[in-house]
Amino acid sequence: MKHQELVEWMEIRWGYRFEGAPVVYNEQEWLCFDFPTCPAKLYLADLEDWAATRYLQARLVDTGGIDYWQGGVHYWHSKVIFLSPDRSAVEVAFNSLGRRWRGAGENFDYAQVEVKRAQQLHEESFGDASWYSFQHTATLARQMSYEDVVRAVATVAWEYPYFTWDEAGTFQKCQPPGIKEGHCRIFADRLLRSGVLTEEEAAQLPVDMDSWERLEAPKTSAFPRSATRGQCSCVDCWTAWTAVAVSLAMAVASVGRWVKGTNEER
Repeated sequence: MKHQELVEWMEIRWGYRFEGAPVVYNEQEWLCFDFPTCPAKLYLADLEDWAATRYLQARLVDTGGIDYWQGGVHYWHSKVIFLSPDRSAVEVAFNSLGRRWRGAGENFDYAQVEVKRAQQLHEESFGDASWYSFQHTATLARQMSYEDVVRAVATVAWEYPYFTWDEAGTFQKCQPPGIKEGHCRIFADRLLRSGVLTEEEAAQLPVDMDSWERLEAPKTSAFPRSATRGQCSCVDCWTAWTAVAVSLAMAVASVGRWVKGTNEER
């Protein structure tokens, strides 16, 4: 099997469960893994030249702004991009798997971690009253191949099976035992500080900051996190889509009953 050694390392060393043959999605093959003790997912794009690709830099990207389509909600997201002088960049993203996959009585979503081809490099930093995109680029502690990136992500990811962020601050309120706080920026920082960057480079990473403060002062590079925060775009819109789906289903059922009644009258 392709990547047999990597799959065995992930299963034996960290307990990931390989789902079998690669899955094709959006014209890309993916290696799919379940986390050791829960339904959290790790998805690895099966790119070319796993061993040969040279990544020399990592870019921490923080984006966010106001989504007027959702009533003006503030949202934000963080990710890491690995840059190569002669190959396509790859992106590491930590997201929510979705509320619908929670177990009975669970308060948090499971995590979904992806390593994939980067669609955007975010080369510039900018911000205004409704949108910002900040980037911090650092030299890696050593040259990394795509397989090195995958192994680094897998090594860190198993510590974060849950996506704990929500607007209500549930994690901060209940401090659940045995569950580690995890969202996109926490994961990005942990990955970069896991040996991907030197200690000197890691010390220069910008402090995580609140999205409201970013919008108010987009040119400032470091703020402490505040108690209030906008919507994290890692969280899926399952609740909203479920409401829409239920409304549509009810409408279809209502039309069906009307048609049936009309036919019976005839």
